[in-house]
Order: sequence, then structure tokens, then C-alpha cells
Amino acid sequence: METLNHEYYVSIEIAKLLEKAGFDWKCHGIYVLDSENDPEYVFSTANFTNTSKEIEGYIRLSAPTLDVAQRWLREVKNISVDISSTKSSNWEYVIRKINQLNYKDNTILVLTACKFYTYEEAKKAGIKNALEMILEKGE
Repeated sequence: METLNHEYYVSIEIAKLLEKAGFDWKCHGIYVLDSENDPEYVFSTANFTNTSKEIEGYIRLSAPTLDVAQRWLREVKNISVDISSTKSSNWEYVIRKINQLNYKDNTILVLTACKFYTYEEAKKAGIKNALEMILEKGE
């Protein structure tokens, strides 16, 4: 979702994956879900930290920007999601495990075979794929 200031927030699906992976950074956007887990609304608030608590029948989830989610993966989980353009003017992503001691030894975990029409689509897909891998491995 894009806002008027052109920030792209993670989808509800990615917000749920981030919560499961332990995302706990303060951010301005939140999703408020009803008892059916359907989005009621998204709004900006000052420094909301993911509590995933039910409050008066609603669940609140952090809705960070794609940039914040990408940075959290890099700084907390040592996973880099890199976006690049292709020869055919499309976008792709690469997911790497970062070796803190020797950056030359960063391991490529995923080199996407998919091509995306926008940078943001590639970033969303890369972040989602990285989070699914983290959760699958129990990291």
C-alpha cells in the first residue's frame, strides 16, 4: 500500500510473517484487524511497537514500510534482500545470508526466477520469501 508521501507499507500477509519472525521495532503504521482477521483500517500512529494483542476485539499489527522490513531482516536476521533490474527492464531479487566476518562469503539463498514489473513488487516478494525461509528454519 502506498501513502501520499510515497512510502510503501508491507501487506497484512507480510505483517503477520514479520510478527511470527519476531519483528519488534517501533514503527508508525499499524493494521487493525477484526476478529475474522480482516483488515479494518490502517493508520499512522507515533512509535507503535508490535504487541499483537487483542484490544476490544481487534488485533493490532505493526505495518512498517518495505524499507524498514528490509533493514530489519538485514540487521537482525543477517538476511539481505537485494533488488536489481534485468536486461528486459524488469526487476528481480536475490536473498543472501550475510556472513558478518567476511562479506565476500555471503551465501546466496535464493536467486529468483521470477521477473517483476516494478521495484516494489520485487521487494515485497523478496521480503516475503525471506521471512518464509526464516520461519521454515525456525530462526
